[in-house]
Amino acid sequence: MKDPIAFLDERLALYPHLRLQKLRLGPKRFVLVFDPKLAQEVLVTRSEVFVQNRTIFDRIKPITGEEGLVQLNGAASTEKRRDFGPLFAASNMIKMKELIASNTHEALGEVGEGTLDITTLMADLVLRNAFKLFLGLDLKDEVLTMAREFQELNRLCGKRMTALIPLPNTRIKKLRASLRGKIVTALKASHSETHMSIPRLFAFNEAMIDQCMTFLFAGHETTASSLSFTFLLLGQHPEHRAAIAAGDDALALRVYKEALRIFPPAYMLAREAAEDCDLGDVKIKKGTQILIGVKQLHHHPAFHQAPSEFRPDRFTKPIEAFLPFGAGPKACIGEGLAYMEALTIIKIFCKTFEFRTRECEIKSYPLVTLHPVAGQNLQVRKI
Repeated sequence: MKDPIAFLDERLALYPHLRLQKLRLGPKRFVLVFDPKLAQEVLVTRSEVFVQNRTIFDRIKPITGEEGLVQLNGAASTEKRRDFGPLFAASNMIKMKELIASNTHEALGEVGEGTLDITTLMADLVLRNAFKLFLGLDLKDEVLTMAREFQELNRLCGKRMTALIPLPNTRIKKLRASLRGKIVTALKASHSETHMSIPRLFAFNEAMIDQCMTFLFAGHETTASSLSFTFLLLGQHPEHRAAIAAGDDALALRVYKEALRIFPPAYMLAREAAEDCDLGDVKIKKGTQILIGVKQLHHHPAFHQAPSEFRPDRFTKPIEAFLPFGAGPKACIGEGLAYMEALTIIKIFCKTFEFRTRECEIKSYPLVTLHPVAGQNLQVRKI
């Protein structure tokens, strides 16, 4: 499990005809899910039976805190998600889009021609957006440092997530304390009353800081990495870039969805059986670990024609085996915002630059989320 994607790829390759696989690793019972209907059953129709997998989620608490939204289950999760409703109201989303567009134009105006580290650019831009969208803060000067700290914390928690025994790590504690301290300092120094944000929705306490950490991480990490993959893919297919630049918004959405299919940031979803039950034709004991191979579902030849190829037009019709934001009561609450932000940035970027991917093969590696391997750059020229 030190390389969960390779492990799940191997299991699917061994038994490609099985919708799910049951196995034991030491004292742990596992069920691996490679079927979209069974995934929907786990995530949606029987979510009260298949609850969050504490083995996984306890190990990312340095990122999310004890009471961050991603850590909550059942009624507590439902209630907290309802509390976040005003943040994603239509009137607030309009303001968010304007802010994202403004920040994007400013960030791209500072980019010169030549070699561009797209992963770093997206991490900095999207984190700056997240601070403004979720906290009501414009921290342009501090974002560079905090983006690097989030990236390192993601890397260390990714290792912790797949370790047999998660040992104490002083660096994780220092990064967690540093990020939380910077957030508290910035919020106390802010006097903004005009932006609908997390600090305006909740009382100022440790639980609120947990929500800030969760939304800053989830609100920039997955979007930044998925945008990086999108531009690396578009760099290999300049005809799509040109069409998007010419105003083909429908193609922009299909391209982004195809990037999410090929490189899903949430490459695996983990649940746990809260009671003895059945899934499909398999009997499952209480405590069994349920792993949904999102990356494998997205690449399964039974559900996708030529799954390894970049074909945005496959999204001209609905696709069942597509779970980039999860599903059910624990689906990503910011899915609509993620699509809006990504499409805004994609369209502006494609209208600003012609670009090519320098590498032939786009490489990724799994942390808490899926990331592009460092050093994969674009060759850009301003239009």
